[in-house]
Amino acid sequence: MIFPKLRLFIFIVNQMPVNKLYRSLRNVLFTVLLLPAMNNNSFAQTYLFYLHGAIVENQGADAVSPSFSAYRYNDIIAAFSKEGFTVKSEVRKPDTDVKSYAQLVAKQINELLKQGVKAGNITVAGASKGAVIAMHVSGFAKRKELNFVFLAACNDGNFESYPALQFYGNILLMG
Repeated sequence: MIFPKLRLFIFIVNQMPVNKLYRSLRNVLFTVLLLPAMNNNSFAQTYLFYLHGAIVENQGADAVSPSFSAYRYNDIIAAFSKEGFTVKSEVRKPDTDVKSYAQLVAKQINELLKQGVKAGNITVAGASKGAVIAMHVSGFAKRKELNFVFLAACNDGNFESYPALQFYGNILLMG
């Protein structure tokens, strides 16, 4: 399924503290992505590619925002692992190119698919700059069965910067 513009299923998360935002994301991912697999008696390994915001790129895993407090990157990764995801994530280098990194993630997804992992057992979740990367992954991977969560990236500036974005997969948008 192709989405020419991200204007569907938008949930606004405005000025929410990071720990509250994380809990919301965790609960949404569990409800939307894990419960259907359990209902199908499918307990296959579930992969989550977590793509952090630019603040972690610039400050590292212990990043702190004056407006939103600590990012808690390592806690986020640990919590997703505790929920049963096999987490694929790393702290990107400063000024990482969005499209190049998205191609790298799409390549990693294709490797999992070649190994027999079902596309429905793969989720790409990104926050802020990570969500912009995830949007590009959706277009590069072109798999309607993949799952995507885009947090805090649905603004006109991103659509103006990347007018050729096309989206595939099951997509949840939060602000």
